[in-house]
Amino acid sequence: NCVETVISSLLASNDDLDALFALCLTPHNGRVLAFGAVSNEILAEPMMWFPLAVPRISYTIPVSSTMYSADSPFEMNASTALVDSGTTLLNLREATAHEIERRMEQNLCNAIGDCRENWIHAPGCYAEEVFPLEHLPTLKFELVGDQNMMLELEPQVYILANSVANNETLHCVGFEGTQDQLIFGAVVLSKYATAYDLLGGRVGFATAASGCRSSTPVVETCACSMAVGTCLVEVIAGLCGEEGCVRMYCDRGGELTCEVQKKEDLQKCDGESSGDVDSAYMCCARENGTVVVQTS
Repeated sequence: NCVETVISSLLASNDDLDALFALCLTPHNGRVLAFGAVSNEILAEPMMWFPLAVPRISYTIPVSSTMYSADSPFEMNASTALVDSGTTLLNLREATAHEIERRMEQNLCNAIGDCRENWIHAPGCYAEEVFPLEHLPTLKFELVGDQNMMLELEPQVYILANSVANNETLHCVGFEGTQDQLIFGAVVLSKYATAYDLLGGRVGFATAASGCRSSTPVVETCACSMAVGTCLVEVIAGLCGEEGCVRMYCDRGGELTCEVQKKEDLQKCDGESSGDVDSAYMCCARENGTVVVQTS
């Protein structure tokens, strides 16, 4: 028997919402889960869509079997990738992980003269001075669809900085070679926003906006996931300017509330609505010090 998930239950019980949800998991003060629409707030570029691989039993999408370390290609013996926010690291086939480790060692040998062999072991951690990010390669994976897209993971993305005692920083490798399947875990999703179209059978990828919020200071569009008169989920409207950020959300009673977040404190302000506030798409703008909510 199939078990209905919380997400599928929420979407199925609200006809107003498209059967999709979106995730943005950037490491710098940004975490957004939105239902029913993909908010442009979380995107730094247009989203590209990729079909689910057959059979459609998970969020698995087609990828090229060739990946790149910097601009140097090599085969990774994988034709699909599972997109899974519940997996922490980038999971690779063991042979692929060993090849990347070898190339990292070669880069450091050429750059700083550290020519030890077989000393990098993912997902190990290393002192910052012997593991300079600027000399490590960018990893590239090609998604396959109507239009292909190259996912580029710079060292700042797949090497995780961890502070330890005495103000020291360790650089920890954010991939491991323990899986038979390529898995794009949270390391990948820390750079890329994703959307999951349940009925369309596709997954969307786009570079995430910094902090999951656009820096445009005037008017921003956001998706408020609510049924008629009932709020389902909080949605952040990233309206950021010199005075701070405006946060628009729905409370449990289905009421629309706006908050102005300044550096010093958090203040509530009155929101004036125009038109049908049950619309799934809304805009927030600052006018004379208050927040005006308008449907679009």
